[in-house]
Amino acid sequence: MNKKRLTDKRFLLVALMFVFSSIVYSQKIADFFMAMPDKLLPSLSKQHRFELLEYSKLNRKDSLKNRFDSYVSGLYVDSVGQYIVMNTTKNHSFEMKLFITGQNDTLIGVISTIQKPFPLSVIRFYSTDWKITTAGFLPPASSAWLKPSSSDDVNVDPEWVKKLLESSYLTFTFSKTADAIEVANHLTDFVNIEEKKQIDSLLFDKVLVYKFDKNGFVLAE
Repeated sequence: MNKKRLTDKRFLLVALMFVFSSIVYSQKIADFFMAMPDKLLPSLSKQHRFELLEYSKLNRKDSLKNRFDSYVSGLYVDSVGQYIVMNTTKNHSFEMKLFITGQNDTLIGVISTIQKPFPLSVIRFYSTDWKITTAGFLPPASSAWLKPSSSDDVNVDPEWVKKLLESSYLTFTFSKTADAIEVANHLTDFVNIEEKKQIDSLLFDKVLVYKFDKNGFVLAE
């Protein structure tokens, strides 16, 4: 009987610890979302952000109008993964995720993505006092998607390829399952049909994943 009570107490303790940690994480990501400077998300006031968080807590899918009279919806809060994502307009999404460094410092990652007229993201990292930091992440060049045998293709002008790869059309998103950044290359969206046929034979069609290892981001194998 005593053994059963001890087991029950341990189970209760573990459950309470999980609930407590979830609450702490939820407050933490929510606090940074509320405290961030308006210039990082100018379409939403602090009151807008507060209302969206309240809707999320109640599991409501309500939308509201932002400062530019567009509807905002789809706020998703992962209290354990310390991650927030939302559509601020039909054409723009916003993401925020927290990372803990090896020195137990908190990094705040913010991604802003537009979809039209072409997909493009901006990613930045901030300290808890909202000063920009590199966080050890350097966005890859388009050449990171180049197949090793591409330079041997006699039907492709190497100078044309070199010039083409000077431009990067990247989108970023934070992984929903790990402390990582997923990077997609949209170079083929900006060329004509004939050029696309050539590019398809030159570039890998894949998403690059950069995992956070407490000291920075490393390209996953």
